[in-house]
Amino acid sequence: MPPTVRFLGRYDVWDHNTAVIEFQYGMRQIDDTDPRHNYVLWETLLSTTSPLPHDKIRRRGAVILKYVQSSNAKRMRDGSFYTTFKGRRWLAINHPHINSLIAEGFWEEHDAGLIVYCHYPQKGWKVSFYENPLRNDTPDMSEIAAALGGGGHRGAAGAWIGYCPFDGTECVLKDKED
Repeated sequence: MPPTVRFLGRYDVWDHNTAVIEFQYGMRQIDDTDPRHNYVLWETLLSTTSPLPHDKIRRRGAVILKYVQSSNAKRMRDGSFYTTFKGRRWLAINHPHINSLIAEGFWEEHDAGLIVYCHYPQKGWKVSFYENPLRNDTPDMSEIAAALGGGGHRGAAGAWIGYCPFDGTECVLKDKED
C-alpha cells in the first residue's frame, strides 16, 4: 500500500499520530491537490511505495506542525479556562480558528474534554467538543452535540446554536437556551 493511502486513511479515522499529521500539513501546503489539475502529483504518490516523495511532504508538514503547536500553546496560555458542563470539569476557549490539536500539552486527567465556542455575526454560535485523549471514559462528544442540534464523531463534534453557550461570569456552560 502506498504511504499516501495509509497516511490519508489513518487521518480519516482520527489516528492523528505525528507522521499522519505531518503528512496532512505537508499536503495542505501544496497549492493544487486536485487530481484533475495535478495528475502528476497523485500518480507519483499513489504509484510508489518509495518513502522519498512522502518524506519530502512530511518534512514540510513537520515545519508547519511546529508552527501550529507553538500557535496553539500561545492561544491556550492566553485564553483557555476551566468551566463546568454536565457536572464535569472541561477545558474551554473562545476562539474562531481552532484545530483538533489545540489543547495538546494542556490536558489534565480530570478534564472531561475541550469546549471551543465562537460567535459569528448572522450565523450564531459555533460550539465544538473534543474528547480528552488522556482518559478512556470521556463522554461521547457526538451525543452532546446532537442534544444541541449538531453532530459529529465520538471524539469530536459540534453544533451551531442561536444563543451564547457560556456564562463567563459563572464559568458554567449552559445546557440549552434559557
